[in-house]
Amino acid sequence: MTVLGPTHSASHMVVRRDRGYGSDEKLKFSVIKPTGEVERGELRLDLGPVKKSSRRMRPVERRLRKLIRAEYKALGRYLVLHDRSRRKRRNGWVKDLGSNLRNVIRHS
Repeated sequence: MTVLGPTHSASHMVVRRDRGYGSDEKLKFSVIKPTGEVERGELRLDLGPVKKSSRRMRPVERRLRKLIRAEYKALGRYLVLHDRSRRKRRNGWVKDLGSNLRNVIRHS
């Protein structure tokens, strides 16, 4: 994403979005000014207050959110192992699929 500053022909600022996933995470960014100076920051999107749920649904929501967070962490672990296997050798991710899945399940 490029943010144009004043209407000078050569001056502009480049904003690079860091990869962040999840609705409750902060949006991290880096701004590279035309002078070469780099500034980093983070944004939070204000989604408003959370509405109360009914008493019967609270335990269900808690368990569901816990399950989703665990899956999110497990997928992240698997992707790290998958990328490492891809770097080690050709078709390494296929050869290491079983052991990578076993490691993710064991550490979850």
